[in-house]
Amino acid sequence: MVIKNKDGSEYKLSKPNPHMKNQLLWDSFELHNMNFETIKELIKKNKVKIKEIEVEEIEEEEEVEEVKIKAIEEEVKEEVKEEIKEEISVKKTLIYCLPARIKIHEDILYGEVKKIITYDKKFKFEAVILNITDIGMDIWTNAVVIEKESILYPQNFDKRWWKVNNISSKFDGKILSCVLSSITPSFEDLQL
Repeated sequence: MVIKNKDGSEYKLSKPNPHMKNQLLWDSFELHNMNFETIKELIKKNKVKIKEIEVEEIEEEEEVEEVKIKAIEEEVKEEVKEEIKEEISVKKTLIYCLPARIKIHEDILYGEVKKIITYDKKFKFEAVILNITDIGMDIWTNAVVIEKESILYPQNFDKRWWKVNNISSKFDGKILSCVLSSITPSFEDLQL
């Protein structure tokens, strides 16, 4: 069976370009032996010069008076202390909390385990927000002890409630990993 074009003529596969039959591409190609030994020698010579320059600079630095070096070191230490003091200031966020208390009830007869969550009195505390995304938030605090399933509402204009999902110890405090919460309590009574 013959394959045909739309106009009815026979379809032909593409053939090599007839002009390429007479081309002598590889006949004039010469294999060059690249001599990289001379390049390696040049690189080695440059390395030796660099080492000599560095040694001379070090010898000149040793000749500088010790008094000037001590004065410079003291100035640098003072500048570093000031920079560290500036970096230590961390932005804390006020967070409202509805603390959860979890009770696990196990039915001895049937072996069923039920998790009962009760909520205590609301309070507020300060924390540092480490990471916040659309579906999760990580905060660090050393102010209070919070259990899993507690509801948090940071006062950072996000208007989102978070449920504590995981708690881990870090730097004399706790890192609370949170997920979005379906429970949205009001904290108006704490805002006074």
